[in-house]
Amino acid sequence: MLPLFLEIKIELLINRYIKENCFVNNINSNKTPPKKLTKHSPKNPSMKNLTQLSKLFALMILFVVVLGLPQAQAQHVARKSSFDGFWIGELSQGDDTNLVIIGIKNGEAQRYYYDEDEDDFFPGEFFDESTLIAGNNVSYTWVNKGGIWSETQTHLMDYLRPNLLYCILVRQVNNASEDEDYPGMNNEWSSTYEGTLDRYNTIQEYLDE
Repeated sequence: MLPLFLEIKIELLINRYIKENCFVNNINSNKTPPKKLTKHSPKNPSMKNLTQLSKLFALMILFVVVLGLPQAQAQHVARKSSFDGFWIGELSQGDDTNLVIIGIKNGEAQRYYYDEDEDDFFPGEFFDESTLIAGNNVSYTWVNKGGIWSETQTHLMDYLRPNLLYCILVRQVNNASEDEDYPGMNNEWSSTYEGTLDRYNTIQEYLDE
């Protein structure tokens, strides 16, 4: 099935040919029979119509050939299962770095943190979390609060190729106390980190490297 724009283009060309052909035929029908052609006589109109028709069909064939050419394909298209695993890497903001470990399973993400007392990594406990996946992009956000502070961390990840994500981490903190530099407003600060995350089957696999 041809795309709509090609169908319209071909239809316009056909209509144009029909109008021109009918116009020529109407003119010829009102003329007296032509004299015998000489070398100085004009060309036969039917030959002109045949040439126009040939051009029309040549254009139609060209459109069909172009339609059949291989279309550009995305190099890497992720499925939901493509994001399963542990995504680990150091994100940076200038000279500052932040080790990020995100586990994803069945479309749900969790952020893991190191517990010094247990000497191990565990999922963080937050007020709320959400994960959205669309095509090659994942958005994972957690929000938390305690005392006068509340915090949001959003991880924007996209699929570069199998086993590699690019991640932008946005962290925003609000303290319900007056800002020293802006009287009458709450104290607020934010930071942004970015970098790549590699996929591992387990966190231990990363530690063993």
